[in-house]
Amino acid sequence: MKSKKASLLNSRSRLQRARDAKFFNGWIKGFDDEQIQVQLASNDVLELGDIFIIEVHGADCYAMIKGKLGMVSESIAVFALLEQPKYFPPKERVRVKVEGVSARLSVLAMPNEAAGEHSMYSLDVEVNDVSHEGAGILCASRLDRGTQISLLVDSPAGPVACKGEVRYCKPEPEHENVFRVGLLLQEMGRLELARWTKMIEFAMEAA
Repeated sequence: MKSKKASLLNSRSRLQRARDAKFFNGWIKGFDDEQIQVQLASNDVLELGDIFIIEVHGADCYAMIKGKLGMVSESIAVFALLEQPKYFPPKERVRVKVEGVSARLSVLAMPNEAAGEHSMYSLDVEVNDVSHEGAGILCASRLDRGTQISLLVDSPAGPVACKGEVRYCKPEPEHENVFRVGLLLQEMGRLELARWTKMIEFAMEAA
């Protein structure tokens, strides 16, 4: 059985800086009794010595960690633990980072289209993170909230075809003409759900 710290690896984290209450996002890449390593989701400049409260939503628990920033290298921030982490029952479904997963996204209908009028088109996207209800992708096209889509994911467990809806779309600050898109996925069939769940498990085990 994995330890609580190990079960949080690759899970999404939210960091709040104590001096100004500003929030940052990232992914847990390392966690032991002395420090926690976070892969930052953006290239914000952080000052060494700042104190942060780090929230992590894992599959088995929710954790709150107080840490002091000691080093930042190639988007990996290393925090020295200032006190023992606090663990609680999970508050939301786990969301994990994935690497090297591509997909084909097809737009079925834009939210402002008249009923019955569809302008379907497709584009290749990169899957950045997955949860049991959704996915975060990177793509080269802006998508409006409410856009209906289908997604064919080349997952490590086999192809997964599903449908869903765009919940948000925002520019990716590190890459020009790239957008970070959040998808809410519809209920999947038994085979698709099994492959999707296995992909989440693979991502957690690869941490």
